[in-house]
Amino acid sequence: MVNGAGHPVFVGGTGRSGTSILGKVLGRHPHYAMVETELVFHAAPGGIPDLLEGHVRLERFIEKLRNAWWYSERPEGAKFRERGLHRVIPEERFEAALEVLSGAFADDPVTACREFVDALVQPIADDAGKPSWIDTTPYNPFYGRALLDLYPDMRLIHIVRDGRDVASSVAGIYFGPETPLGALRWWEERMRRADAGSRGLPPDRLLVISFEDLVVNARDETYGRLLEFLGVEDAPRLRRAFDNRLSPDSANIGRWRSLPHRDRTDLDASYRAVLLRMRRDGIGCAPPFDPEWGVDPDLSSATVAREMAFRIHVLYSGPRSEHEAVSPGMTYEEAQGELRAIRRQCDEGGEVVRSWAFLPASSIVAAYVSEDSGTD
Repeated sequence: MVNGAGHPVFVGGTGRSGTSILGKVLGRHPHYAMVETELVFHAAPGGIPDLLEGHVRLERFIEKLRNAWWYSERPEGAKFRERGLHRVIPEERFEAALEVLSGAFADDPVTACREFVDALVQPIADDAGKPSWIDTTPYNPFYGRALLDLYPDMRLIHIVRDGRDVASSVAGIYFGPETPLGALRWWEERMRRADAGSRGLPPDRLLVISFEDLVVNARDETYGRLLEFLGVEDAPRLRRAFDNRLSPDSANIGRWRSLPHRDRTDLDASYRAVLLRMRRDGIGCAPPFDPEWGVDPDLSSATVAREMAFRIHVLYSGPRSEHEAVSPGMTYEEAQGELRAIRRQCDEGGEVVRSWAFLPASSIVAAYVSEDSGTD
């Protein structure tokens, strides 16, 4: 066995960022079998991390395993309606592993949980004649430190995709926000959770790669980084899968540019502001600035604060008086894009929903942008 190849590999991201296809490609290597469904229970609210930290009782964890994580159905329109462990794990194996977990957990919780995962998943690799396995649950980076506690020899790959492409892909599908701007906020929140969950992991346990680098910008270099990180040699089947399944023609890079002009313009401006905020806050996994913006990649925190010196003010009528809601600091372009979106919602009726405002459109008297000190 090549040095390091016996470890499990966890691939994750925000969702719609290339986790599944990267897992399938790596699963063509002779050392790794990809688990053909997301495990979820090891990297999700109420899962193993919460169990080990005492936030959920063993009985509740097992109940959720037997129900939502064993079998569930996605809404109409999902690519695969059925999901859950039942797709890849025989029920007898599942029940036997649960019985062992129940008896061993009290004495050594971490070892019991690790052996429980191995009892479920390692036979998949064994049946494929491979030393280890790959899981592609998107939440994996959110629980990076917990995964390291569970598997000290694990490898975690966080694949990061341009937030505009993720937003245009997520908007309107069954699990995502309805609009590209809403989906961009969803993407930012998940990126921040991934950064918080994996911060401080050693470089030989965490690799952050760009989907765009993997597919277009630096294909061979990024491919080599993957092999080095995993500690494995190149293999013909792996290389063929990489060339065929992660090709520039099939990657849909730049899909956000096909949005209607107004949505595309607002999304681009908001994305620039999101990346500035992430740079200001030290989010290490944030993608680079788009070269088309002409933004200095070495911007300091002070410069970023000056860039984000604009706020939206919404005046609205309430019982007996008039009130004002004020946004956090934004760039000028983002504030103008948000202002246009708010005015469209006012024209259409309904409610204006932002993290800083939740208002009936009929109550809004005026909305405008102002410049201030740029402090939040």
